[in-house]
Amino acid sequence: MTLGVIGYGNMGQAIVRGVVKKNLFDKIVVSDIAQAKLSRLPRSTFQAQKLEEVFQCDIVLLAIKPQDVSSFCEANHHLLKNHKNPLVTIVAGLPVSFYRQWTTCPIARVMPNTPAQVGEGASAIYFDGEFSNTMRQMILNIFGTLGIAEVVSKEELLHAVTGLSGSGPAYVFLFLSALADAGVMEGLPRDIAKKLAIQTVLGSAALALQALKDEKSFEDLKDMVMSPGGTTARGVYALEKGGLRSTVMEAVSEATKRSRELGGK
Repeated sequence: MTLGVIGYGNMGQAIVRGVVKKNLFDKIVVSDIAQAKLSRLPRSTFQAQKLEEVFQCDIVLLAIKPQDVSSFCEANHHLLKNHKNPLVTIVAGLPVSFYRQWTTCPIARVMPNTPAQVGEGASAIYFDGEFSNTMRQMILNIFGTLGIAEVVSKEELLHAVTGLSGSGPAYVFLFLSALADAGVMEGLPRDIAKKLAIQTVLGSAALALQALKDEKSFEDLKDMVMSPGGTTARGVYALEKGGLRSTVMEAVSEATKRSRELGGK
């Protein structure tokens, strides 16, 4: 099976690295307007001499900037019109209906997030059109190389995915910054405070993942740390008093709302 990639930016490169590492494809063909990006391609990966070579692949991945998609589709409408194999798009904000102006092929719209660049991403996939089980699984496998991949039944749900896992890394980085600043405020050296904050979040996420497999709740994990009348109970009280839960929920809600607004333009 072959993969064609249009756009070799950070996410395009992460996807190619992932599928090459897992040997998912016999051949990968990549196209990008910035030729310098294609100077060092991984094994079994080749630079497309013509865009037609990309569209001849079994799966085509579109990974260009949202503002460039309209002009790309207009310039290559003849290729899109005749394209029958699955098109996978990771372009943010553009619904499947946008691409239906130019093509009738099966479309998988994917919302990955930035941790995918280090193999710890969370991707949600919406399938539109007729996909064989083999093709659906292959697309899941592609994004499985970047972390986890989940299927959503309705395209509308991708807005919530954007608000949660798409924007979520920024919320986590903000929390990390606050944790480290608090450590510094209480006397810890900055470099030690940063390392402790990062490892705390990393380790807690690993515990939460294991708890999910064991069918334990986040509350169960919290209770493991929070002993009666102890330091953690006092800290959790401060977070609840400051409205941490409602603030985080509102952040996801506002980001979701903004995603809907942008998608409607």
